Amino acid sequence: MADILPESSDWAFLPAHLLDSIAEKLVTSYQLLRFPRLFPSYQVAAIYNDFCLVALIKSGDKAWTSISIEQLELAADVIYYESRFHVLDRRLGLTKIKSFSGIERSIELEAIIKTPNRKYTSPESQISYLVESSSGELLTVVRILKEKDHKVQFVTWFFKVYKLNRSSRSHPVWVEIESIGGDALFLGDNHSVSLVASQFPGCLPNSIYYTDDFNDIVGSKASWA
Repeated sequence: MADILPESSDWAFLPAHLLDSIAEKLVTSYQLLRFPRLFPSYQVAAIYNDFCLVALIKSGDKAWTSISIEQLELAADVIYYESRFHVLDRRLGLTKIKSFSGIERSIELEAIIKTPNRKYTSPESQISYLVESSSGELLTVVRILKEKDHKVQFVTWFFKVYKLNRSSRSHPVWVEIESIGGDALFLGDNHSVSLVASQFPGCLPNSIYYTDDFNDIVGSKASWA
């Protein structure tokens, strides 16, 4: 991807905070992932610094567009879904980035889910992921952690999975589901994915595979099915 992303001189236009910190996640548009040389048009979103801010850039831009914390709650995950970036905050609010421009320094956001799920809100007790199911539905997976032996050490306790329901009369909501059917989800600090388990020998349906990507946490063999 190095041959089509902005040249090194362009990275000087990164937001100041991003220059001084490590990007926790970089997510690209589908075309860049699948056919990088055939589709020079691309979009990239980054979650960065201790405040989990979001910055974006696309082909033709000479500068990153940074979303302020006043515009968007602390980001938990970002996904490129239905040709737009969607950002999940730590209280499970969902925001779609309708458009942005590093040239005009503009951005348009749409709050898909304004009322967050407040049942599990502590950053120390959960990690949330966005993933698209094999059938094209947008899922949020909440990984609940608990303290181990009364020490500053956490293990995975259980998972909750929510599906975006856009048929609600008032506004879209997250609806908890008890099964993901024949899918298997792969979650981690990179791009989370789903696949049809039957197409991959040894892969179990209705299962979640995950990495221990929480600082100072000992992973467990807990599973969700």
